[in-house]
Amino acid sequence: MTAMAHMVMWKLNGATAQARQAQAHALVQAFEAARGKVPGLLRMEVGANLIEATDACDLALCMVFESRQALEAYNVHPEHLKIKEMMGPLRLARSQADFEIST
Repeated sequence: MTAMAHMVMWKLNGATAQARQAQAHALVQAFEAARGKVPGLLRMEVGANLIEATDACDLALCMVFESRQALEAYNVHPEHLKIKEMMGPLRLARSQADFEIST
């Protein structure tokens, strides 16, 4: 079976490293609250960055969906839309990659 990996990293707009950590932790909690509520989501890892580096992002997410269709359905799922609404005012930059993986 071919699954889809969905990886996203964000830089947040907090004025200090501590502020960005607090933002990231709140977002981690939001993603964790969605666990088990998204059909076709096989695995999810999400976490706040732990090591300060010039090019580091503040938050990273890796999800594995059972299919491309499940990933596409996630894009309009109410749980995802709630997180996007929360993320919007906190987001400075975002990077994403989606690719097929074997399971």
